[in-house]
This record gives sequence, C-alpha cells and structure tokens, in this order.
Amino acid sequence: MTTILAHLGVTMKTIGVHTDTLKKQTITKNTTQMNKIRFHLGRGKNYMKWQIKTDKGVSYVSPEESQIVMFNAKLVNQLGTAKKIYDGANKTVCAWIECEDFAVTERVTYAGNDFMPLFFNPRKNYNWVDLYGNIVNKSQFSLVLTKERNIFAR
Repeated sequence: MTTILAHLGVTMKTIGVHTDTLKKQTITKNTTQMNKIRFHLGRGKNYMKWQIKTDKGVSYVSPEESQIVMFNAKLVNQLGTAKKIYDGANKTVCAWIECEDFAVTERVTYAGNDFMPLFFNPRKNYNWVDLYGNIVNKSQFSLVLTKERNIFAR
C-alpha cells in the first residue's frame, strides 16, 4: 500500500482508520455497495468532519487530524436538490464521493502539482467543478485525496 501511494506522489507516516466504527483497517473493500464520503455539515459533535458510510456503518474523521485517500472514486450529486439550494432553499445532503476502496491516514503530505482541486458548494454552483470552473459531475478518478476541508483528484 505504501509503495502504491509513494508512486502516486503520496508519502505517509501511518495508515489506519481512526474512527469508532471502522477500527484500524488499512483499506475498506466493499463489494456489495460503494463507500460514500462527504463533508458533514449537520449540527452536533460531528459538525465539519468527513463522514464515511460503508456497509459496516457510519464513521467521522476530523479533517485537521487525518486525510482520506480514495481509490476508484466518482463524484456524485443530486442535481435537482443542488439547484434548489442554489436558488435559496435550506441546505441538505446533495453531493458525495463514491469509492471502491479508501484509507484514512495520519496527516499525509502529497506532491500537489499533479492533483486537481475539486469543489462543490451548491450556494455558488450546483455542480462539482474543477479549478477552472469546468463541470465534473459523475467524473471518475483513480485517486482522490482530502486535505483538511479540500478535495484533490488525479
């Protein structure tokens, strides 16, 4: 695993899930359904943490303490719901990343120039967009990383 990430420009101190539900797994493979990862904005103790949904349950990861590395990932959004939010409706869940595999790591550093920043904020644009404003809804990437509250793909 470390060799694969090093080849992709990622260096790591350790790999392991730091959440209650997922318990120290290196990678979660889920053959029955895709893992879903999104930024959680609901009130409560998990406000502004990354939410990870697998067939084993839901976990939360602090963006200040950990980074998520996602493999074979797809950007998903519910366009109708996102358009309503764009037009002024209350925010609700309308976008996430689906991935086949993932690893939660302790503060990873990556070689940033070959990673593309991705953005989703339905108040500004109801689509997933890249740095240049290109719509990237439903785009698939072999590697997606979080860095704090940001998302990067390659």
